[in-house]
Amino acid sequence: VSGEYRPVLSRGFVVCRDSEGKAIRLAGIHIDLATSESIIGRLAVQHDRMRFALEAARDGLWDWEPATGDVYFSPRYIAMFGYTPDEFPQRVESWISRVHPDDLEATVERQFRFIQSPDMGDLFECVYRFRAADDSYKWILGRGKVTRRDENGKAIRIVGLHTDITELRNAQESLAHLINHDTLTHLYSRFYLDEQLGKL
Repeated sequence: VSGEYRPVLSRGFVVCRDSEGKAIRLAGIHIDLATSESIIGRLAVQHDRMRFALEAARDGLWDWEPATGDVYFSPRYIAMFGYTPDEFPQRVESWISRVHPDDLEATVERQFRFIQSPDMGDLFECVYRFRAADDSYKWILGRGKVTRRDENGKAIRIVGLHTDITELRNAQESLAHLINHDTLTHLYSRFYLDEQLGKL
């Protein structure tokens, strides 16, 4: 505001590169060096933690601007479903068109309601099926956070992660089947029958 120059510590890292190795997305922080050394140290540590978490995570990162429909899908996000960047444009339709039809209400429509009003909070989580490049469906744990809303409370930016939980979901279903069925006859087990009777 005053027009003066101030020394700034800039720390950043490349989030992703294109096929030629050129950086196409960066993340980082700028710290006013007038800030106390203890605060600078804490901010630097937090920045490093964020960088290490992004580098080590097996999750897919997404960054959505609902007003335009533009979504940044990280390379990991696209690759975890077997797509190439050309097959998965950076648009919200790329995600919506691959959500299982039976999960649209609980996932897509719910998130659009979440965008419209802060009454639902700024954090959401959902589990749903998503179609991969080989036409199989993967179970996904989706988590997101509104980082900014306009003066009417409508979300203008949402950032989140998608985690492939297919193996965990299959293991849960296999365990449930073993508990509810007799291993020899494959009929319902005593545990299952007792549980159903308890609901009456």
